[in-house]
Amino acid sequence: MASFFSLFLIVFLLGITSPAVSGRCTDVQSSTTEYVPVDNALVEVVTKTCSLGNLVALDVASPVDVSGEPCSITCSRNGTDLPPIDEDCDKIKAAVGILSGKGSIRNTFTLGPGESKTLSCRTCVYFFRNTADTPMKSSWEDIDIDASLARSACYPPTMPMNSVGNCTAIDKTWVVG
Repeated sequence: MASFFSLFLIVFLLGITSPAVSGRCTDVQSSTTEYVPVDNALVEVVTKTCSLGNLVALDVASPVDVSGEPCSITCSRNGTDLPPIDEDCDKIKAAVGILSGKGSIRNTFTLGPGESKTLSCRTCVYFFRNTADTPMKSSWEDIDIDASLARSACYPPTMPMNSVGNCTAIDKTWVVG
């Protein structure tokens, strides 16, 4: 009986820590940081995930694939005084190329509800945030495409100071910036 309980506990814990677990995240914490070297810079990739103890209403499900889904660009003046430097954003674009399979890591990623993935290099930041109640899968190329669209619509010369650009899903379940 003790072995059955141990096996049950292991299977249960593996199940709830899988990326295909659905539930609302009530406490997001930074859990992993990776670095992608690009020329003379390091692009930091931070994945913010829910702490296991604060997942509510667990529901095992397959992640919704939002790769290639359209989004709506919005610009605001909630940013820093100066816009990102183009060369820093170009380093992130190069890192996305590495992450998308042109290098050695992986083409897609999965995030649970309320979780986010952020890529940053000096003055530039790209991110993907899951605002839905279910896990989502997206591609690195989509972060690059959507963040680049927001960047060209919202940064200089269009909006020279304090600019922020976001690309939000039509159904509001995710946002890229």
